[in-house]
Amino acid sequence: MAVEAVPGISAHQLAAASLLKPIALGEEGFAAVTGLGPVDPEGLDRFQSVFVYKAKDLEALERAFPDREGWAFLRLGMPGERVLPLGAAKGVARDYWTLVGLWRKGGEG
Repeated sequence: MAVEAVPGISAHQLAAASLLKPIALGEEGFAAVTGLGPVDPEGLDRFQSVFVYKAKDLEALERAFPDREGWAFLRLGMPGERVLPLGAAKGVARDYWTLVGLWRKGGEG
């Protein structure tokens, strides 16, 4: 089987664009981390946005990032795609293709 890499938009770019939210403004940064295990918020407060790929424990993310606006992107760019506020996604069936975006509350982003 031949495999071809095709550059394109990343999931966190698609997620931010779907909400019309900036990933980072000016000299602000963003972080992308895996959610297969616990996510330690230490050091992530300096980023305007944090994206958790393969997010498993949405309740733990809400507790770890109480001052962030969270969104769950379920099967983003695939059949069955859903975009929900983090709190509303807790009771929804999720799989490996769950991305969570966490933005600072207030102001831009």
